[in-house]
Amino acid sequence: MQDRDELKIIRRYLHQHPELSFQEYNTQKYIISFFDKMNCKIYKVKTGVLIYFDFHKKDIIAFRAEEDALSIEETNDINYKSLNKGISHACGHDGHMAILMMLGKYINSHYLENNYLLIFQPSEEKNGGSRCIIESEFFKTHKIKYIFALHLYPTLKEGIIYSKSKEFLPMCVEIDIKIKSFFTHVGNRNYLYDCNYILSLIMKDLYHHFNKKIFNIGYIQGGVARNIVCGETTLLITLRNYKYEDYLKQKEIIINILKKYSTVKINYRFNDDFLPVYNDEKLLKRIGKMYHVELTNKKTIGDDFSLYNLISTTNYSLLGVKSAFLHQSDFDFNDDVLLVGLNYFISLLNIK
Repeated sequence: MQDRDELKIIRRYLHQHPELSFQEYNTQKYIISFFDKMNCKIYKVKTGVLIYFDFHKKDIIAFRAEEDALSIEETNDINYKSLNKGISHACGHDGHMAILMMLGKYINSHYLENNYLLIFQPSEEKNGGSRCIIESEFFKTHKIKYIFALHLYPTLKEGIIYSKSKEFLPMCVEIDIKIKSFFTHVGNRNYLYDCNYILSLIMKDLYHHFNKKIFNIGYIQGGVARNIVCGETTLLITLRNYKYEDYLKQKEIIINILKKYSTVKINYRFNDDFLPVYNDEKLLKRIGKMYHVELTNKKTIGDDFSLYNLISTTNYSLLGVKSAFLHQSDFDFNDDVLLVGLNYFISLLNIK
């Protein structure tokens, strides 16, 4: 009962005080104050925190939680609603941090068989968070045997842990396209130089080539007035794929589409730091001997946890919750489900 109550208190405090990517200053202070008197070493990495329990064992086992929130105004009518206008924990990171903080409390009071690193990572929602962690001094001087992550996930049965071997989450590519020509009066219009018209043709081509489940145009901005031909417009896209080689083929298609429109200047940028999240098959089998994990299919959310695949053996799992979907203004969940996540991580502490 005590763990459940403390999980609830921690999670609700964090829920009320959300902060955006690389602005998690209060969150960082809160985490550090929680661990300050424990038998651990504390390292700051930008606005993130690494908590290291060194029991002078052979291996280091790591667990990751994300710190950042989203630029979404919360619409829930609850007594722990976000106090920061226009910002909310609409992706469950408050719950992830609460689980990891209580895991640290458990580690601090038990004799265990490994050394442990708790990663409170900044900026998962925007590129840069996991990279700054793996490029930190700690990771340069320590080898991590396993890294685990857990994410709350609506649409799955509440209170059940799910995972999948091999490819689990897609790589998430951010594509920025800017089209430029010149502004002029609508009476002097030439379609070949109208950026919004060219944009409409590009969008038609893109939707023709790509499955809408992996391709999304999330932002369009262009024009200054109704009677002025648009001379500059911007398009922001996300493209998702489970295999890097397939993405390279899709990238070539997009570039060839853009090259068709030579009457305007088109600049583009592909940010492909988010690789596919890959779960080690042998590690998942080992986990299954320690805790019951339901197998599930591939999911379409992305996570920069994928970069940890490059430096360690990893597993990414999901915890089912009853809620609106991720990144919605009314996302919320039953605090009691966090105890399942805590017990799951505790079961992995003595893994070999």
